[in-house]
Amino acid sequence: MKNEMQEKKQNTGEDRKGFTLIELIAVLGILSVLMAVAVPSVLGYIKSARRMAAYTDAQITADAVQQYLDEQREEGKLTIGDLHKLMNLDLGDPGNELAEYMSAGKKGALLVSVDADVKTGQLEKLIYQDKWVKVRLTVEADGTRKVEEYE
Repeated sequence: MKNEMQEKKQNTGEDRKGFTLIELIAVLGILSVLMAVAVPSVLGYIKSARRMAAYTDAQITADAVQQYLDEQREEGKLTIGDLHKLMNLDLGDPGNELAEYMSAGKKGALLVSVDADVKTGQLEKLIYQDKWVKVRLTVEADGTRKVEEYE
């Protein structure tokens, strides 16, 4: 009689203490499908956030460059040499040309190039680059700014 009870217990699985291999494989399969769907979308959000941060940093940099140009022009010192000082400027360096016009530069960010009208001191275009994105900011004649990813 005892053997008959133990045999019935084994068949019903009442004394089972873990998951079967099939159950574990099924769970891993479901998780794999969920990850395949979720990861690309999350990576897209991260890329978009980095791009928007670069756009904002380019705007801040443009403000600092314009203040620098205004000050140099008011002092009568604005030359093409001043524009060359801004080329490939490491914005993370606390001793850079724009340090007094910006609260803090982003580590690894560069002001790649600057175009400005030396006579009027008006910024026309700059290219900003950080670790992930390169951005071109163009100032229109009416003062509006256009920011776009630059490759």
